[in-house]
Amino acid sequence: MSTQQKQSRRMFLGKATMAVCSLGTGLAIAETASKSVLGKTKNPFSHNPVIAEQAKGTAIIFDADHKLGHCLFDNSFIGVYKKDFVDFKTIVKEAKTSGKPIILNLGDSSTSGWNSDVITENRGRQKMRLPILSPFYTYPTYSDLLAEGSDYYVINAGVPGYGSLQGLRYLNRILDGLAEFGMMPYCVTIYFGNNDSAWNGNIEDKYQIADAKARFYLVALMKRVMNRMVIVTRSSPSDYEDNLIEMVQLCRFRGIAPILIEPAIPKFWHPGLRGRGMLNEVNDFLAKTEMYAVTIALKRAMRIYQKGVDAYHTGEIDIAERDFTSAQNLDFLVPRIKPDHREKFRAVADKLKVPFVSVQSNIPLDDREYFIDYCHPVEPANRMIARALLEII
Repeated sequence: MSTQQKQSRRMFLGKATMAVCSLGTGLAIAETASKSVLGKTKNPFSHNPVIAEQAKGTAIIFDADHKLGHCLFDNSFIGVYKKDFVDFKTIVKEAKTSGKPIILNLGDSSTSGWNSDVITENRGRQKMRLPILSPFYTYPTYSDLLAEGSDYYVINAGVPGYGSLQGLRYLNRILDGLAEFGMMPYCVTIYFGNNDSAWNGNIEDKYQIADAKARFYLVALMKRVMNRMVIVTRSSPSDYEDNLIEMVQLCRFRGIAPILIEPAIPKFWHPGLRGRGMLNEVNDFLAKTEMYAVTIALKRAMRIYQKGVDAYHTGEIDIAERDFTSAQNLDFLVPRIKPDHREKFRAVADKLKVPFVSVQSNIPLDDREYFIDYCHPVEPANRMIARALLEII
């Protein structure tokens, strides 16, 4: 090798080394900065501000969880046969004693049951130093209704705040746990989509929840910066589809029958509202984030919703339904499934030939008796879901 060639090689290697060092330094800075921006702080619930808020105070509802972000207190389940948290070993013992096939209902707060009115009431109770009330067990869930005179042992594996990514990880954990005891569900019902469709500071769950890879931080940071221009949901429609597919395939691999439940959502509910009597908080949010894309969409949703209310009271039902639907599709602040996610839900059911339950078309426009708040079905809607599940099972 000539002297000139050796010099050229040294120069090339030197430049390559500098480039690699610069890239490494840049990624390290980006990772550090984005971890800060993403809220990777000592707050164990920093992945979800709503869960963080609900975990405050003296009410023990959630525990932090490395893989899932959070879980129910002490890794427990919502009780079906007794109104209290139930630990895993108790469920296994009861299921074995019953001798019945297991129905595992996997989902979010629409599965676990949740009453946002109780959360609002607890704020006042805390100020007066009164005991905190539980937001669970205030109405029958579809798990409760399935258990009435059922030939099956029903497990309510719903966890408030869960999107499909958390659901996939949680399903793996539960099935592994049951397998250790030589047990497996007869069927698994899957209810996700509302939280996947919600806005969480423009950061997707795959970047926000534990196990996100360092190389993703820069992408997440860029999306966070784009807050003012675009709306990014907790799961993109394509990621939501992939997560559903993985859950279905996981069930089938283990010999379990999967059933999908399409989230039912209210139309007669004010956009942006997390609970009755909390409109001031919506207005505070609008004031603080005036120029954000999610805020602009929410303001428009509120105007359209009011037009729908006016149309409803004047008997123009078709116009009211159109306006309510348009308003809910522009509201990314509260978790309600969006058209693109719903389309992916149907695509998965069709492509993989998965039976699914959908009760939305059976719920009237004035749906206030069917939902406790912005997305949680109460007994009339849950009875529809339970009846449809039993027909499939």
